[in-house]
Amino acid sequence: MGNALSGIGSQFTSGTFRPSSGWVLPLALAFLVLAGGAAAFREVGRLGTRLVDSKLTAILDASVKGLTMWVDEQQRIASFLAQEPAVAAAVSELVQLGERGATGGELVEAASQSGLAELLAEAASGFEYVDYAVVDLKARVLLDGFPGLVGTDASPLWNEYLPKIVSGEPVVARPHRPTLSEDATELERPPMMFVAAPVHGEAGEVVAALAFGIAPQKQFTQMLSVARSGKTGETFAYDAAGWMISESRFDDELRSSGVLQDAPCSTAVLNVRVADRVLLPGRRDAEASTPDASQGAGVAAHTLMSGRNDKDALARNLQGYEDYRGELVVGVGRWIPELSFGVVTKMDYAEAYAPGLLLRNLLAALFGLGVVAAGGNLLYARVMGKLRARVRRAEREIKRLGQYTLEEKIGQGGMGVIYRASHALLRRPTAVKLLPQDRSSAAAIANFEKEVQLTSQLTHPNTIAIYDFGHTPDNVFYYAMEFLEGLDLARIVKADGPLPAGRAIAILRQVCGSLQEAHSAGLIHRDIKPANVMLCKRGGRYDFAKLLDFGLVKDATDAHLADGPDGLAGTPLYMSPEAIEHPAAIDSRSDIYSIGALAYYLVTGTPVFQGSNVAAICVQQLSEPPEPLSARAGAAVDEDLATIVLQCLEKDPAQRPQTVAKLEAMLANCVAAGSWTQEDAKTWWETRNLSHALTCGALTEPLRNKPKLASQPGDAASDRSAKSLD
Repeated sequence: MGNALSGIGSQFTSGTFRPSSGWVLPLALAFLVLAGGAAAFREVGRLGTRLVDSKLTAILDASVKGLTMWVDEQQRIASFLAQEPAVAAAVSELVQLGERGATGGELVEAASQSGLAELLAEAASGFEYVDYAVVDLKARVLLDGFPGLVGTDASPLWNEYLPKIVSGEPVVARPHRPTLSEDATELERPPMMFVAAPVHGEAGEVVAALAFGIAPQKQFTQMLSVARSGKTGETFAYDAAGWMISESRFDDELRSSGVLQDAPCSTAVLNVRVADRVLLPGRRDAEASTPDASQGAGVAAHTLMSGRNDKDALARNLQGYEDYRGELVVGVGRWIPELSFGVVTKMDYAEAYAPGLLLRNLLAALFGLGVVAAGGNLLYARVMGKLRARVRRAEREIKRLGQYTLEEKIGQGGMGVIYRASHALLRRPTAVKLLPQDRSSAAAIANFEKEVQLTSQLTHPNTIAIYDFGHTPDNVFYYAMEFLEGLDLARIVKADGPLPAGRAIAILRQVCGSLQEAHSAGLIHRDIKPANVMLCKRGGRYDFAKLLDFGLVKDATDAHLADGPDGLAGTPLYMSPEAIEHPAAIDSRSDIYSIGALAYYLVTGTPVFQGSNVAAICVQQLSEPPEPLSARAGAAVDEDLATIVLQCLEKDPAQRPQTVAKLEAMLANCVAAGSWTQEDAKTWWETRNLSHALTCGALTEPLRNKPKLASQPGDAASDRSAKSLD
């Protein structure tokens, strides 16, 4: 080698080296191949790292989003249960008894006699909770699913959460070790998390916290495990002290190695410590300290926690660090301040970079061929082009990862197309509404966004919930809402005829509850009709009403109004006179008129007015009095209910009930109020085999049609423009 180099040098110094000698071109090509190869190695390495980073970050962000949505849903359920009048009254009595120094046994007996324990046990079972409790503002347990804990002091656990409860906010507590009664072992009562909401007294003050226990190994861990990647990828949660608070993908491995107790219920939750310190990138520290058995059962637990106290920091280590199993891994993590825990997504280093290592080995072989023959650089360029294309395609696929998968088209309304969809993490059916591109004018997009923004402000349980909003890479606007299975009132009345007065009142009171929140926020629905009220089963309750389609909702503070082509916004059969004459000047009393028209339809089985066209209907709405309910129904209608309905249908808004709260109170005082019980509703649904029909999609007699879905538009007539009659 040295002789060859000295020979070439002598040719340069002697002037005998010439291009014709055949050395210049091969050497130049070899140099270019080597230079290009080195650049390609670096580029493939960077692309591989970016690919791994994008993949892990996408999974992490989806997991955090899913957890946040799940927490919001749990808080909403707990708040709804805590606001139930029967629950609030019984809890207030229990608090007063506790303040008088009652013993644990006396508290248990009082809760049993009032029916509170049975009510909370039924609610916990309906929502798949594993425990329930009532805790006063001094952290004393007034009621618990484990009677042995009643009367005990829960300060060590509740001191962190009671300030939020006192301020009126619901909370979701991260997993903790539950207090053990004398006859319970740690394996019998594994770690638990809970959701709690404030219970208010008669004066509106917070008197206690209502809590429901959640097993972290179920919903909490299941959401984190949905998006696992490959054979070693996992996502887990950890608390501020660095303890794992969700199950590990490798629990079986940890049990077999003796890290965890050899019992099926023994998991990594609060038994494995995952945060001693951050390792330097690419370094496996053989001298890393190992926590003792009291700090995580002796697991060497290193992880990336550098962003733990920074709200927006995304901690990442893509060069490799040693995880709690002692394996070299790569990962990303984020601390979530509002939830007081963090989430990490990681994967074994070898699996994460296996494609990149394969590519680099392939390039090394190509570079060797390029050095031997200058023509190899052409082959290299061709292969690299294909490899870059594959990487770009992989990156594009990662960008296409979404939380929702559209499954089937279920309807089309005036403002968009609606699909049944599924959420990747929450595993629940969802309805997704899209605004087609061919209808995406500036005005249409503005109306679509307004519908979402206004409706998303509403949180009442009788109002359909909005989950998410955005637009696709193709700029198609969409939003995701809860998917309901049930029947709208139009179909129920069409099939079964007029409803009993007690049932109609129970439904109307729920509609009033939904509208009370909307009106308080300055929003007017403008399209209340039978097809926009869904009955379904929710949380173990039958005949649970949901008010749908806020697509025509109006902000009472907005002077501009997007109406139909003839200036009408709504359904003529249920529109108030002022909505026909002066649609821009309506207020919440217009919705009260529509409630009256809805009530008239429920009790008589027919609309207030009937006609062959829109003009005829509008004339009657403006000038003709309604026919008495008993005459229209052909049967006696309770006088108090008929009076309320006709008062709602007054042409002059000043003669109607002035608020839905007042209307709800009037309905509650009717003789028939409360006569329709949950047992009646359950019998109605079960005798029609609706529970089977809603699953299979085919109704038995007398309701033969497919059940109406909340996200579906109504009848063909109700889905037309504002010119339709119903």
